[in-house]
Amino acid sequence: ARVKDSPEWALPKINSHIRGLKDIYKCTPYYPKSTNNSEKKDMSDVGQDGNPVFQCPVIFEPPSGKKHFVCLRSCGCVMSLKALQDCPSESCLACEKPFKDTPENLILLNPSDTERDEMREQMLKKRDLEPPEVKEKYRRKKKRRTLKRARKNRKKT
Repeated sequence: ARVKDSPEWALPKINSHIRGLKDIYKCTPYYPKSTNNSEKKDMSDVGQDGNPVFQCPVIFEPPSGKKHFVCLRSCGCVMSLKALQDCPSESCLACEKPFKDTPENLILLNPSDTERDEMREQMLKKRDLEPPEVKEKYRRKKKRRTLKRARKNRKKT
């Protein structure tokens, strides 16, 4: 079991960009009717036939390493990037919630290394534009966490 203040609880370096719950979005993939939705499944699950259990709700295409899938920030629906490009719309094609079709509103799932680096650079540029009080808030939180861990480690020794 992981204890919240232990060093194991700290995020790996690849996830160091996550500062809080506001940086996390809930993705809701579409499961075809043939799968059992009552069981909790994650995106890496495959069905008995070896095919993925979720697919694009618009073009019914399962995810593969060749085709990009995106999550919409406004509603969390997961769909193929091809579906969004082929069917331009002002609302989500799955749940019909309004959204703006801009790169900032689309979260690319499983990006390549170069795409991931580009996304990280964009995120850092956006954070540079944040007001100083927001940056200071996250610095204070990080400092408190570090001091708390240090105190706990001193007590153990």
